[in-house]
Order: sequence, then C-alpha cells, then structure tokens
Amino acid sequence: MEKGQKKTSKLLRLASVLLGLLIACSVLFSGLFLYAEMDHDCEEEHCPICEIMAQCENVLSGMKEVCCHAGMAVIGLSVFYAILTFSMWVQVRPTPVSRKIQLNN
Repeated sequence: MEKGQKKTSKLLRLASVLLGLLIACSVLFSGLFLYAEMDHDCEEEHCPICEIMAQCENVLSGMKEVCCHAGMAVIGLSVFYAILTFSMWVQVRPTPVSRKIQLNN
C-alpha cells in the first residue's frame, strides 16, 4: 500500500468512527430529551417543546429502521460465512500429498 492510501484509509476510518459516535449521541440525547420533557406544560398550539419532541421521535423511528436493516445484514453475512466455512471444511480432505507422505515402490 502506498503512503497516500494509508493516510486516506486512516482518515476514512476516523471519519466513520466519528460519524458513528455522532449518530449514537443523537439517538441517546433524543431519548433523554423525550424522557425529560414528557410532562411539560404544553401551550397547545405552536409549542416549541412539542415540535422538538416530534423531531426526536422522527430520529428514533428512523434509527429503528436502520437497526432493523443492519441486523438483517449481519444475520445474512453470518449465514453466508457459515456456509462458506462449512463448504471449505467439507471440500478440503487430507490427501497423501497434503500429508507429505512419500510413496515408494
């Protein structure tokens, strides 16, 4: 690997970690805000707290779909890996050559 590619790889890895942390914080703080403002005194129409609560609910419902799709992807990849490992285990059988046995007449 070239020096520039290693640097790019490290930057992408750092960016993905930071993005993951930001997403986790947004989900955490959305849930905390909903819990903290559950019993607020609502001003009925045009309540700013209710509008923020609706945005927090949208964040959490969107993350529910993302987590569902990510879970299905992990399950699918796990099944694929298990099938691939099993097929390699079945196909690779010891032979005299792989055991390094010398056949003499």
